[in-house]
Amino acid sequence: MIHLAALAAGAIGYGIAGQMPTDPVPDVGNGLELRLTFGGDRGDLWSIWLGGQPQRKTRDRWAHGLWVDTMPAYTYVAGLRRFNLHFDGPVTLFAGTGLGYRDVTTCTVNGQCFGGDAFVSSRWAFAQELGFRWRAVEVSLGHFSTGGVSTVNKGINLARFTLFKQFGRPTK
Repeated sequence: MIHLAALAAGAIGYGIAGQMPTDPVPDVGNGLELRLTFGGDRGDLWSIWLGGQPQRKTRDRWAHGLWVDTMPAYTYVAGLRRFNLHFDGPVTLFAGTGLGYRDVTTCTVNGQCFGGDAFVSSRWAFAQELGFRWRAVEVSLGHFSTGGVSTVNKGINLARFTLFKQFGRPTK
């Protein structure tokens, strides 16, 4: 059971996350993302993401072995355990790993539909992040993939920029 003291300090953030373009899907837009960090001595032991990505067009109606004209928009949520390296001053480097869920169903041009998309053929995926925080600004790379468990597993990468507001009082 999570103690209430672990939730007493943390940060809530708002920012943009853009799925990085690939050759089969060159046109991608940015989506909005809400983030929450909490737990640990500095309120950043755990991270929760909630965001969305816009619809994207494929090049030549083909992406990673699937005949798809449009990659659908999707929302996602993920929970990660973060491993932080705090430096003297306001700089923190971090890496995180956990699980994510993307609410996405893709239909091919011939009408077959499945949960997932041409990048990850599953709604459930592992989530990873790597980045740094300076004061209230965080820049990171996020990644969703199934680690080869699903049929298609190219993975998606998200470039992310988030502004945070601290709440509670960290112990350090």
